[in-house]
Parts: sequence; C-alpha cells; structure tokens
Amino acid sequence: MSPGKGLKRSRRPSLVARCREAGGIVIGCVQTKGGAGDSTLAYNLAHEYAQLGASVLLIDGDIQQTLVDAANARTVAPILTVMPYPHESLWQDLPRLRGGYDVTVIDGPGHHVAMTMAVITAVALDKHGVLLVPVGASIADVRPTRRDMAPLLARAEGLVPWKLRARTVLMRFDTGETVTTTVREALAEPPVVAAPLAAEGLARRTIYPRSLETGLAVCELDSRSAAKAEVAAVAREVAELALSDVVLK
Repeated sequence: MSPGKGLKRSRRPSLVARCREAGGIVIGCVQTKGGAGDSTLAYNLAHEYAQLGASVLLIDGDIQQTLVDAANARTVAPILTVMPYPHESLWQDLPRLRGGYDVTVIDGPGHHVAMTMAVITAVALDKHGVLLVPVGASIADVRPTRRDMAPLLARAEGLVPWKLRARTVLMRFDTGETVTTTVREALAEPPVVAAPLAAEGLARRTIYPRSLETGLAVCELDSRSAAKAEVAAVAREVAELALSDVVLK
C-alpha cells in the first residue's frame, strides 16, 4: 500500500464554521458620501452569509432606516435579523448586541459623521472586524472619499494596537469596461492606503436597486446571476480578511 492510501483526508472547516469558531466576525460598510452603495453592499453581503448557513445580525445605523424598510418589503420569511440602531453608543454596545451571531454586518449612515465614526470605532475595536468603504468608479467619487474617509480611518487605527483591516470596494463600474488607470492610481495614493482596493467589487446592475426595493437580496432574486457571483466573491474575500491574524503595529 502506498503511503497515505486509505487514510482519510482532513477537510478544512467551512467559512461559516470558522467564523463561528472565532466567536463571530464584524463587517462595517461606511461612507460619508451619500449614494456610494454602502446599504446595497451591506444588505447583500449579510444575506449571502445567511444563505451559507451563518446566523447573521444586520444593523441599520442610518436614521433613515433604509435596510429596515427593505426588510419590511419582503414577501417571504426573513433569513437573518435586522436591527435598527442609529445610536452613537454603538461602539460601546456592539459586543453585547452581536453576541451569539456568526456574522454581524453594520450599515453606516452616510452624511452623519459622528455616527459614521461610531461604526468605524466599533468595527476597529473588534479583533475580527473589517471596514469596507464603497466608492464609485469615477474620480468625482474617489476624491471626496480620500478627503473625508482617510482621517476617520486614521483616527480609529489610533485606538487599537493592531493595523486596521479595511478595504475600498469599487461599486457601479460598467461591465465590459476596464476601470481607468487614473481611478486605480487615485485609490492607491495616500491617504487611502489604510483601505487598499479590494480584489472584488459590484458592477452597475439593475438587480442591485431591485434588491432594496423588494427586500430580496440578489442571492434570492437570481442565484445564478453575475451579481450573485460578485457578492459571493466579496463575501469570501472579506471573511478571509476578518479571520486572518491581527498584525500589530
């Protein structure tokens, strides 16, 4: 018998099992620029993890309650818990709120800087936290993101002994078109270095606004769609980042 023949191969635990073993992961979608796509990103990521079998808490940190409204528009049973929590004490309350969940996703409020900072701080303080900064694929979107978000991320990183886990997620880019070199170079320049560009992003697709209108995430609307594949790719990348070892400064 050849070496190893007949022996059972050890299988790597599933992504959900690893999140559970870690005590849960936390993902915050934040922007100070309105209409960047943070609600779309948060809603669909949360449902993607839920469909994988994770217990998911989706926190709506916006006083406008975009995600609460989306959840209320559903015509089928929910697959996760949606909680409105537009309170600046979130950074203190999150450990209590997220207890028992495999994945917690937080949608920031946009123009409310103090609440946005509360979300950023809450995620930064968690050893398995990841901040996502959605940004449109144009210089007009990149410039205010670099100007407004970088100081908030730097402030949060100063609160913890480890390097901030953060990624910029490209949104609403046209499929079939290469994102301009100018946009990529602008995203790579300091001070956005604290949130390097994620490998995956969400293209401009009509199914995304429909997901918030109907309350059904893209994984529920069309499980074979390109949008579903995009969200799944972002979900994997983010979870792996959250589960990676912290890097001390």
